[in-house]
Amino acid sequence: MAVAPTGGANPWGTSTTPETSSTVGQDSASVGKAGVASDIQLSVLPDSVPVTGGTVNVLVRVVDGSGILVAGENVILLSNSGMISNKVDNGDGTFSAILTVPPDTGITSVQVTATRPAGDVASFVNVTVGGEAVAVVKEDPKKKKTPKAKAEVSDDRLKKRFARVGLGWQGGGYTYDATPCVPGQAGCVSPATEDLGGYDFLKADGDAPLAETFAIGGEVYPLRDVSDFFSFGAALDYKLLAYRTDFPLVTNATDADHCTVNFCDQMSFLSAEAKLRFSLIRAKGPLDLTVGLGYAYQDVVVFRRIFYPATGTDPARTSEEFETIEINSFRLGFGAEYTIIPQVRPHVNYSMDLGGHMVTADGSTVPMAAGVVSHHLNLGSAFFPIGPLMVDAAYDMSVRSLSLNAGNHNCENPGEQCGQIDEAAHTFKLTAGVAF
Repeated sequence: MAVAPTGGANPWGTSTTPETSSTVGQDSASVGKAGVASDIQLSVLPDSVPVTGGTVNVLVRVVDGSGILVAGENVILLSNSGMISNKVDNGDGTFSAILTVPPDTGITSVQVTATRPAGDVASFVNVTVGGEAVAVVKEDPKKKKTPKAKAEVSDDRLKKRFARVGLGWQGGGYTYDATPCVPGQAGCVSPATEDLGGYDFLKADGDAPLAETFAIGGEVYPLRDVSDFFSFGAALDYKLLAYRTDFPLVTNATDADHCTVNFCDQMSFLSAEAKLRFSLIRAKGPLDLTVGLGYAYQDVVVFRRIFYPATGTDPARTSEEFETIEINSFRLGFGAEYTIIPQVRPHVNYSMDLGGHMVTADGSTVPMAAGVVSHHLNLGSAFFPIGPLMVDAAYDMSVRSLSLNAGNHNCENPGEQCGQIDEAAHTFKLTAGVAF
């Protein structure tokens, strides 16, 4: 129990006896600067208790000369009877506490005092015991109230969103399925086995591991967090997926190098995008949603039976060959990234390559039918262990379905040569780099 001073002058009232009927008093600085405590407002609820005692809620407001709450002050609560407990600093310039008045105190009122440790700003109020309550300091409803502070996102959560660049490795598996198509049929109908020899495109399928792979990429947002919502940037990514098959190129070869006697190849994927980022839930995330639009390049291997007409003394012949076709498309992508803590940001990115044209081995350009050429999905998380270092671990998938023809035709008439290729690469991608 805290007891008011009884010797000498009492800085919080005019009476030195426990029984006091003094009205509420306030001690305010004569001139109060904004943000500097100059007044303590004290109130109690209820403002009276019976002779059998009871509990009273004590409310304290520390304000400046304009009535605006001032946080960070230390306030001491005293009473000349009973006990003050459960004092709580609410952090916004207000305090709360409980006054417990015991039964049969023999007094008619209990004085509660609130003061700064220096005693330069103080206020007091009386709680009536068994009688009518005296005046209580009440908040002036016309005085300004401190507006609620706008929720601010931690600076650490907003870091490492300007630029990133990383070098990666990918490992996994690759499937390839190619077939010629019977002309004049809806979709792609594979010919009977005995008829395959008459088609330009060869039938081939197989599975192959992906191990000798390489990936590099980065993004930058030079204009970011416009109105705390929009960011504008660009991204560039390249990956090279190498695979090896058991398809023999040379018979009865003894060379130990697998790719000398068997077919091995690699696929290139390149994309360049302009990106727009929307930042949501900034106070807890942020959650960044992205939309990208740009250019995509990729190449694909086609197995063909090419006919060479007779020239001079050379007779006409056919040759089974591998041909690399380049595909140029439009890229449309979507993504999301959420900051769980500043060091961990899971993400998901999806993109599709649309239409465009193919460039064949002889340099001719063939327009592609409208529609999705390929799909790409990346699902994982970025980690920021220390400083600018970044590590990203993700599942990475690329699938594509291509309709091909041996000339610029629609493959609806007999003799027109068409084919279908379906591919899928499923890999684990590990990237190391820096982020700012």
